[in-house]
Parts: sequence; structure tokens; C-alpha cells
Amino acid sequence: MHFDKFEDYEIGISHYDQQEFEVALPYIERAANAGLTEGEFRLGYMYDHSQGVETNHLKAMDFYTKAAQKSHHGAMGMLGLLYLNGNGVAKNVAQAEEWFQKGLEGNATEAQLGIGFKHYLDDNLEEAIEWFLKAAEEGNAVAQNYLGVFYEIGLGVEQDYFKSGQWYQRAAKLGLGDGQTNLALLHCFGLGVDRDYDRALFLFEAAAKQGNPAANTHLGKIYKDGNAVTLDHFKSFEHCRRAAAKGVGNAKYWAGWYYYFGSGVEKNYTKAFEYFQDAANYGVAGAQYYVGLMYSKGHEVLEDPYLAFYWFSKAAEQDFKLAHLRLGAIYRNGVGVKKDDAKAYECFKNAAFHGSIEAYFWLGMSHATGRGVPQCHHSAFSFYLIAAEKGYAAAQNNIAILYLDGKGVIPDYSVAMCWLKKAGDSGFAKSYCNIGHLYKNGKVVPPDLRKAHKWYQKAAALNNGEGLFWVGWGFCNGKGVELNLEQAVIYYTRAVEKGFSLAQNNLGMLYKNGKGVKKDLLKAVELLTKSANQGYGIAQVNLANMYKDGEGVAINYKIAFQYYDLAAGQGNLEGVAWLAWMYYNGHGCEKDVQKAMELYEMAAKRGHYVSQNNLGMLYQGGVSVTGRSPDFKKSFEWLEKSANHPYGVAQLNLALLYKDGKGVAKNEEKAKELFMEAAKGGLSDASFWLGVFYSRGLGGEQDYEKAFKYYEKAANHGHGTALNNLGMLYETGKGVEQDHERAFYYFRRSYERGFRSGTCNLARMFMEGKGVEKSIAKATKLYFQAAEAGDFEAQFIVGTFYFKGYHDIPKNEDKAYEWYEKCALYGHALSQNNLGTICQRQKNYSRAKFWYERAMTKNVPAAFTNMGCMYRDGLGVPKDYEKAIELFSKSLQLGYKEALVQIEQLVERKDYQVGK
Repeated sequence: MHFDKFEDYEIGISHYDQQEFEVALPYIERAANAGLTEGEFRLGYMYDHSQGVETNHLKAMDFYTKAAQKSHHGAMGMLGLLYLNGNGVAKNVAQAEEWFQKGLEGNATEAQLGIGFKHYLDDNLEEAIEWFLKAAEEGNAVAQNYLGVFYEIGLGVEQDYFKSGQWYQRAAKLGLGDGQTNLALLHCFGLGVDRDYDRALFLFEAAAKQGNPAANTHLGKIYKDGNAVTLDHFKSFEHCRRAAAKGVGNAKYWAGWYYYFGSGVEKNYTKAFEYFQDAANYGVAGAQYYVGLMYSKGHEVLEDPYLAFYWFSKAAEQDFKLAHLRLGAIYRNGVGVKKDDAKAYECFKNAAFHGSIEAYFWLGMSHATGRGVPQCHHSAFSFYLIAAEKGYAAAQNNIAILYLDGKGVIPDYSVAMCWLKKAGDSGFAKSYCNIGHLYKNGKVVPPDLRKAHKWYQKAAALNNGEGLFWVGWGFCNGKGVELNLEQAVIYYTRAVEKGFSLAQNNLGMLYKNGKGVKKDLLKAVELLTKSANQGYGIAQVNLANMYKDGEGVAINYKIAFQYYDLAAGQGNLEGVAWLAWMYYNGHGCEKDVQKAMELYEMAAKRGHYVSQNNLGMLYQGGVSVTGRSPDFKKSFEWLEKSANHPYGVAQLNLALLYKDGKGVAKNEEKAKELFMEAAKGGLSDASFWLGVFYSRGLGGEQDYEKAFKYYEKAANHGHGTALNNLGMLYETGKGVEQDHERAFYYFRRSYERGFRSGTCNLARMFMEGKGVEKSIAKATKLYFQAAEAGDFEAQFIVGTFYFKGYHDIPKNEDKAYEWYEKCALYGHALSQNNLGTICQRQKNYSRAKFWYERAMTKNVPAAFTNMGCMYRDGLGVPKDYEKAIELFSKSLQLGYKEALVQIEQLVERKDYQVGK
């Protein structure tokens, strides 16, 4: 195909003059490559000024040189400018001046421009303006634009917006993008020309078509803010991206901003960081701020508080208000730097000075809390008010709190409510929650849970985590709304999605207990862990309980201990109490009863009634438990505090002290009263003791019917002793119609609960065939079971089996001795007497005397008779008939008829009569 370079150039230049640079480019390029001098010059200029092609100073240099070698004076002038600025070639002022002089030989405006620019760089403004004026008058658009700039800012000439506008107008007509952009800016502000946004937009668009980066930057801001155009983030982003590609720092910043927030383009932190970092290196304050922000949050970069601080500081040096604000937060919280409230205050003050409304809020917070400045609620109010009147909702909320508490202002509930509503209506959902709390707690308004629920719903409607939680709480507890666990789960779940720790805890407990949702211990652990790791003390205790009990996780006392310790560390009394329990039992830590007592006392002094009870019980422990003597007086003091809460377990324990007269004067009536209170709370032990008191007539009249009632109440909770005692009442017909079958039923239930006396009584029923078919085999088996389990009565009976021989159990005094001794050591009197008999038979008289005397202290009649026989016969003691008669008489008084036989036999003895 044949191309005509002249024709190509003509077509290209016609498009060029219409500023259709991309259309013109291929035609001019063909003309230049065909050796047409004007084509070479124009193509060099296009590469030099980004007209329809990316800037490329090397190619510009190449085509200018080709044209200059053919005596094109304009190309010579442009070569001089390349040398002067060091674009595409090493900077060389002498070489530049040489090319300018060559260009002047042809009166080239480019050369005049270059000489003017050289004088400008040398701060010789008068000469610079003279040469720019020469070039401008000859139609050089760049020179015309420079003159416009000089008149606009008053550089070397008196400031004159009108003249500035005239020169920009001439440059713009010649299609110079910079001239069009600068003229557009004058139209935006009405400086020297009419304020005309449409004209400005037209000029910006014209310059942008040429690839003018400044025009693209301004268009990006115009479309971002919706000034004189419909807001269009996509168009804004495109213009910023184009300008950024030309190296405009501000455009790089805005391109990064769009990627960061996902406006006009898909969110992309990686690209955002690239643009921000590039712009930050250009010194753009906003970009420096966002680089710091990305380092502080770890967005696509490793979280680095030190680099965050560095970049925030760089931005603050340029007085970027958000950077001052962020530095204040860093100093306040001590992240990446040493905590310094005074420096934080100064940063907030700087941010406020530069127009940050939020900074006034933080200045108020500093004064309210006395951080960095002396505490002063009046000053706090003043700063809050500035921010509040500017619409800052958090400040409006805090002003309301000051009015409610009367701090810095006269208390005024109505004004407080106005501010809270205003803050809530501004989207600050916390204020709606605060109104809800006022109605929930009845503070300054009458308690009204329905109204509270309504305000919580308003906060929830704003998708606020706290509001969602409290709506869920209302449904969960039937507070202000009908109980609805399914709805509670829905709202708690939404609050959990917001990361609200209280909701994570409460939803976790619903999953643990299977309320409103299918029981799921794994899910419970997951939710409680999230809440606990956010520092919520109640969740830390609940999670520790799951590790302690092995619910949803394997039992792990060490982890349980850690979470109890965390909760205790922030003053959670449940955490303190459970930590004490861990130390007492040596779970997850070394056993340390003293430490346990210290922790219980810490919680007890702060009113934790369970700790008061536990501390009271530890004071009863004695040396083997606490390393100190029992102190029932102190025990009484702490149990009384706990019982007054009222705490049922403490009421029970306190009643036992009154019953036994330990730490307080014995008072069975008071004991009975406390048992009654504890029983109302459902404590089976308390019901049991009431049964005992009524059956024995303690603290009042004996009443077997009431005894039966309370034993039955305790038995219904599986109380083993109460089951046994019910059996006794049925067996004896006291308080209820005699019924051996029912007696057997309750003895069996007591046995099944592992209660030893119940086992013994069940054995006796089999032995005697009461309420069940007689079975010696079953009876003996049960007696042996009870004896092995440590029941003293059963041990005595088993000992007697061996002592006398019973059915298929052969007589065996050694085994009898072994079983008798087990219970005798714990004070079983009959066993002590029988041990004495065995020892006497084995002629171990001193040991026999020991056991008889122990049994005598418990008034065992046979023991007195047996000891009398030893004195009568002089076995292990001196023979002493009078002592023998004395012991026989005591035995007889206790109803032991064998003693009378012994007296009669002794009286008939000759040696006794001689002695008398």
C-alpha cells in the first residue's frame, strides 16, 4: 500500500488541531517515519507532552534531533528544553543554551520559551517574563500558560486574575491541556472570569482527552464530590487512575482510596496499598495516613504498629487532621509507642485545630477521665458541646450522660433524653441502648421493661450489636416482651455476627443447655471461647467451667485455671471464687489451702455470698485441712453473712452450728428456723434435718407426721439418708401407716443411692423377712457390702457373724476382732465391748480392760458386767469384790439382768462372805 507523507501529515495535523491526538498519532507517525521534518517535530512533541501516547522523553529526543538536523528551529528549541530539564538526557545547561541560540536563528518560539524558562530557573523573573512574552505573542501556548500562572499568583508581576484568564484563554484555544486546566480552575472559582461550572467541566474534559494528568485529577475530584455533575465514583476512579499513571501523587492517593473502600471499583487492599505507598513516597499526606492505617489494621500487610506510627507522624507533619487524631489514639492506648496521655491530648488538640470534629470529642473524653489533663467535667462538657453541635453523635450521647449524672452541669433528665434521642436519630445506636438502660434499671424514670425493649429494638434496627443483644436478652428472659427462646437465639446470633461478647456468652450458654436451640456443647465452647478471648469475665468463668467439667472438651484443669485466673484478674467475683476452689483442690495448680482462703476472703469481703459460705466452712476445717485450729466463731460470722444474703447452703451450715452449739450458743429453735428457710430454697439436706428435728422433737414438739413430710421432700430429691429414714417410719408406723413393703422399697432406694445405713436396713429386712421374702444369703451379702463401704453398724454385725458363727459363716475370732476394731476405733460401743470379750478370752487382760472401759464411757451395760467379772476374778486388775459389786450394780441399773445373776453368785461365794 502506498502512503503519501504529506497527505498523512495533513490528515494527522487536522485531527491534532481538533485535539484528537489518538486519531492523529498514526498519520503523524507515518509522516515522521517517512522523513517529513514537520512530522518528526510534531511526533517528538507528542511524545514529550503525552499527546495520544505515553510520555517518552527518549523518543521525543530522537525525533527532535532528526528534525533539528534538518534545520527545524522549533525542534532545536525543544531539544534545549530537554537538556535544560534533564528529560531523556543528562541535564546540560550549556548544551541547552546552544540549542536555544540555534533555535533563535529561526526565531523559533520554542527557543524563546526555553530561554525564558532558563531565566526563570535562575530566578531572573524580569528576563523570564520578557522572553515568555515574546514567545506568547508569537503564539506559543506553553509560554502563554506560564504568563497566566505568573499573573494568577503575582510572580514577577502584579497579581491580576483578569490578565491571567486572558493568557490561559489563548493557551486553551491553542489546545494546551495545562492552559485548559488552569482556565477551568479560574471558572470554578470565578477568578478573572465568570464562575461557570459547565465551562470548567468542558475545559477539564478537553484537557483530559489529551491525557492531561492535572485535568484528570480535578475531574476525579469533581465526580467524587458530585460538584456540578452527577456523583459518579466509577468515572472519578477512571480519571484518578489515568492521572496516577502519569505520576500525579494526589491521583495515586485517590486511586488507592477507591480500591481501599471499594467505591467505583472492586475493593482490593493490595492495589490500594500499592497506590497509597507510591503516593506517600511523593509526600501526599492523605496517602501517608492510609499507609499508616493499613499497617495498624494489617490490611494486606503485616500488622506493624511501629510503621503505622511512622506514617501517621509523616502525615501529621503536614497537618493531616485524621493523622493527628490517629496519633492521639496511639498515644492514648500505647500501641507502637509508650502510652502517653499528655501527648495524646496534644495530638487531639492539633486535630481539633485543623478542623476534626471527632477530636473535640476526644478532648472531652480526656477531661472527663482526667487523662493527660486534670479531670474537669465542665471542660469535658464544653468540648463535647462543640462536637455535639456539629452533629457528632458520640459527643451528643456523652453530653446526655453528663446531664444524667450532674457532672459539669446541673442534672436535667429532659435535656439528657433530648440529646440521647438526637444521637440515636443520627445513627448512634448506643444512645438508644442507653435510653433502654434507663427504663430497664429505673434510673431517673420509672422502671418500664416494655419501653426498654422498644428502645433496644430501635438500636437493633440499626444493626447495632449491643441493641441486638438486649432485644435477645428480653426474649430470653421474658423481660418487656413475651418469653421466646427461638427469637432470643435469632437476635443473639445477629449480635454474635457483630462480635458482641455478651451475646457470644449468652448464646453459648443456650447451646450448652439446649434452650431455644438444639444442645451443642462444641458450639457452646466455640462461642464462649470467642467471648472469653475478648475479655468478658462471665464468659471466662463459663468456659472454665466447661473445661473443669469436661463439657464439649476434654477435662483440662490447667486451661480452666487459666480462664478463672483471667476472670479473677479483672475483679470477677465468680472467677475469684472458682480460682479459690481450684487452689483448695489442687486442680490445674499446686494445692494451696492458704491461697484458697485468701481468695475466698477477698471475694467474701466484696459480698460474694458463696465465698462467704466456703470461707466459713474452711474455718471449721482444723489443722489437717487449713493448718490451723478450727475457729467456729469466725466460721459463724461468715456463714451468718452468707445466710443473710440469703444463701440456702449457708443457712443450712449455720443451722448446724446452732444445732451443735459451735461458735454460738446452742439454739435448736434457731437451727430449726434456718433449716426451714433453707428448705424453702429446695435444699434436700435442709428438708432432711427438719425431718430429724420433728422426729426427735428438737427445737419444738415431736411430730412424726411432719417428720415424714420433710423426709419425703428430701427423698424426692434422692437424699439417701432421708430415703432410709422414710423406710424406718414405714417400718415402725410412726407418722404414717405401718407398711413393711413400703419400708423395704425405701431401704432399697437408699441402698441404690449408695447409702450404707439403707444397705444395713435392707439387709435386716431380708434377714427378718419383712416386706420381702426372707433370705439369709441376701442379707449377709448386703451386710458385707455395707461393712466394706464403712458402715459401722454393718461392720459390727459382720464381726458378730464371725464372733458367734452364723449359718455358713464359720466362727472366727480373729476376723471378728478385725471387723469390730474397724468400727470400735470410731466409737462403736458394742464393738468395743465385744473386742474386750475377745481379748479377755485370749487372756490379753490389759487390752480387754482398755476396750471395756471405752465401752463403759458410752454406758454399754454388758461392759460394766464384764469389767466387774475381771475385778471379781482379779484378771489384769487386783481382785476387788466391792469394785465388782459396784460395776455389776451399775450394769443392773442400765437394765442388764445378767448383772443380777453375777451379784447373786458373788454374794454366795464363801470368800466374799468372809471378807464381809
